[in-house]
Amino acid sequence: MRYNSTTEQALGLDFTSAWTFPAAIDHTFLVDFVAGFAARNDTTRNDGDLIKAAAAGYDIPAAMYFGSEAIVVHVGDVLELYWMPRDSKNRTVSLACLICTEGRSGGVGRVFDACIKYTNESAITPFHDVKTLSPPNYEYTLPPLYRDVEISENSVGVCFFTLFEQEHGYGTNDYTIPFGVTPEKRESNTVEHWRFSAERSNGEPDPTIGASLESKSKGGLGKGVIAGIVMGVVAGVALAALLSWLLWRRRMKPKSVGGNSDDDSRRSVGAMGSIELQNRRHVEEDEEAPPAYHEVVRTSPDGERI
Repeated sequence: MRYNSTTEQALGLDFTSAWTFPAAIDHTFLVDFVAGFAARNDTTRNDGDLIKAAAAGYDIPAAMYFGSEAIVVHVGDVLELYWMPRDSKNRTVSLACLICTEGRSGGVGRVFDACIKYTNESAITPFHDVKTLSPPNYEYTLPPLYRDVEISENSVGVCFFTLFEQEHGYGTNDYTIPFGVTPEKRESNTVEHWRFSAERSNGEPDPTIGASLESKSKGGLGKGVIAGIVMGVVAGVALAALLSWLLWRRRMKPKSVGGNSDDDSRRSVGAMGSIELQNRRHVEEDEEAPPAYHEVVRTSPDGERI
């Protein structure tokens, strides 16, 4: 999203965040961020710039708190988002991230230090995910952190959530603290997915979370699915060609001389149609005509009828 004058107005010191979990970003940091761009008359700042500013100068929480270096959310984990509802309306919540495809950097492998604090543009890819009409207690499953080009498992990133609300003629953007993410799988001897919430901000293993995820938020087909479709089409074409060849071969095969009983019977039945009707034999006038078939009777040697 892009900032504008109404957004800057909404960032006044009297602004109160609705976020409960994750916690709201430090408001003073946000005001200083906007003021820094305003001093340069730069109106092109966006979510990526806010993440870079957070990586460079945000006060990262102490270890073992959500948003610290020690707590990294993995793809497939569930975050129970909660914000204080101002009314009965649902809100639009979005996730904004910068992903470093080079992975962790530095001697201690800090997520917030990756890609030279996310300034190495050649190794950075942005990611956004928007959920409209979300209730204030919303279970959000972290999706695969890419759109069109897959990223390596050792990639890391920094994200934050945003609530958007339009009120009194202008919109407000309510931000959470930044936090680290990664598509990397956890160790095989541990539960694969964790659940984060206000009560479990450090996260807890949750074996009930399903391991299967959508390949793409836009519903695109994965490489494996595409390969399967291609192989299925090729196999279908090959089978059709084989059947056509077998039928052609059967038609071109010469008939057997001897034939079989079925062929002979078919030929005999067919031949019946070619038999010509024979004319009845002509009887001369002085010749006695043979009796009709119903008048023929057997007689005994003495001439009596039997």
